[in-house]
Amino acid sequence: MVIVSHDPARWNFSDSTDLSEALLIATRRPSGNGGGREHRTTFVSLWQNPDGVLDAHRTAQAIADTTPANLEAAGAAMVEVDGRHVGELMSIPEFKLRGGKWAGVQFARADLTRSALRLLDDGEVWVPGESAVGQVPLCPLDQLGAVGPDRRRLVDGFERTAVQTAYPMVEGHDTEQRKTLLCDPDAYLSPLVTPRGGQRPGYGEHLWQQAGRLLVAERIWLETNRVIAMRTDTRVLSNVWWPVRVDEVLYEKVLAVWLNSSPGLLTLLAQRTSTRGGWVGMKKADLEQLPVLDVRAISPEQLQALSRLFDDVAEYEFERLPAMADCAARRRLDDSLAEILGLPDLDGLRRLLASEPVVSNRRL
Repeated sequence: MVIVSHDPARWNFSDSTDLSEALLIATRRPSGNGGGREHRTTFVSLWQNPDGVLDAHRTAQAIADTTPANLEAAGAAMVEVDGRHVGELMSIPEFKLRGGKWAGVQFARADLTRSALRLLDDGEVWVPGESAVGQVPLCPLDQLGAVGPDRRRLVDGFERTAVQTAYPMVEGHDTEQRKTLLCDPDAYLSPLVTPRGGQRPGYGEHLWQQAGRLLVAERIWLETNRVIAMRTDTRVLSNVWWPVRVDEVLYEKVLAVWLNSSPGLLTLLAQRTSTRGGWVGMKKADLEQLPVLDVRAISPEQLQALSRLFDDVAEYEFERLPAMADCAARRRLDDSLAEILGLPDLDGLRRLLASEPVVSNRRL
């Protein structure tokens, strides 16, 4: 059993930290294959973290008395304490948990976990509450482009400067500045003659070869961020965005659209690394393996239409993620993406994502 707090008032269980935590309850298995029995793991998503020993005892008893909902089935197994729903239980086959992030800890509600795993595993776009199911081709991001260096590499190879050089960069996460899909460089880099960290001369030039026009957020404060990915008209490096070098301009635009759509955000949240609630990160290895729309597998007409969609919404101002449910720019992006790719209405998915505690910083 894995117990996770989705309570914005307290993401942790320990008194000595504010970091997100999970409790693991493990049992020793007999040697062999367990008689051929399929092993499952129960995930407990707490919407309200128990307050004190007595409250924790009542919650534990309620969990023990609740039969988990199976991932493959429908419905929710809510945990009720004193007439209040304080969480959900979900049972996931262990083969679904091998070799990747534990999707069972990433979302507060079973339906979003189901939606995420159906998309990640089978390319199915399922919106809870909708009968229609869409299908999209996915592939790891590193099949479409190369992810560039992180901030530490930049410190070793460059000096930041306000003076124009041949090495532009995009700096910072100011949400009043980063609110459109199109951005411009706002600082410059100067290669160091003697690189730091014991790197060889010419290290800055080496890093510059990894510059790109597609930028994906490295660190995200979900309560305040507006966009997950942006595009520039010129190659750049960044201290808080991953530059992704993609050969085709059309591919860059379509990937920026996908990553900011509700299905794209769903996959990113399922693969995220949590630090403290909504303060999350995307490690380079995780980003390289992040399933994204396989732009090579859609029709030329769809590719052109999604590229035009980027051009249409590139300078629209996006609201912060907690307000995405009613954000006109994101609704336009989702509606158009769904029409082009033949997907169900994404409105319900967008609203569920907006109300996730890790995004909204509010209790369910």
